[in-house]
Amino acid sequence: KGFVPQQDVGIILGISEASQDISFEDMARRQAKVARIVAEDPDVAAVVSSVGTSGVQTMNSGRLFINLKPRRERDAS
Repeated sequence: KGFVPQQDVGIILGISEASQDISFEDMARRQAKVARIVAEDPDVAAVVSSVGTSGVQTMNSGRLFINLKPRRERDAS
């Protein structure tokens, strides 16, 4: 219950994780593939993707900031 906001704010934060021994290049390649798949969704307006160390983010993890189209323009509920 605490993970799903009460209101639709049109933003999704996605987190990806691979094995700890993955190289940066392989992780970046996999993250780019995930970002492309997400961007192909007709309800997605934009995707920003990052990989690697920053704060608590490690080399084997990535983040996706997914902007959805306005609710009235989306097909999925």
